Amino acid sequence: MERMVYNRLNWYLESHSLLAEEQAGFRKFKSTAHHVTRFSQAIKDALDSKQVLTAIAVDLKSAFGKKISFLMGDPQRYGTTLKINLWHHDNHYDAIKSIKDFFGSN
Repeated sequence: MERMVYNRLNWYLESHSLLAEEQAGFRKFKSTAHHVTRFSQAIKDALDSKQVLTAIAVDLKSAFGKKISFLMGDPQRYGTTLKINLWHHDNHYDAIKSIKDFFGSN
């Protein structure tokens, strides 16, 4: 049953281009090795052109705590009757707000 739900959800997300091209987790023919290669190339390019490269790593593993909350959303946004959208947990919101405050964006 889980495999069937996974396959159907994966098909829907892929066929409607709802996942970013950079998303590699749990996708066929995608790998984190590609991201490592792109990052390594960006470092090399920056060094070759004597530019500064800034990388920010954010670990969101524990940002949501043990409970993920769901919020009913607009089903037409995703072209489906599915009404569940992930809701940002307070800890996640605070982390994003802190990052925005640090960089001075609204």
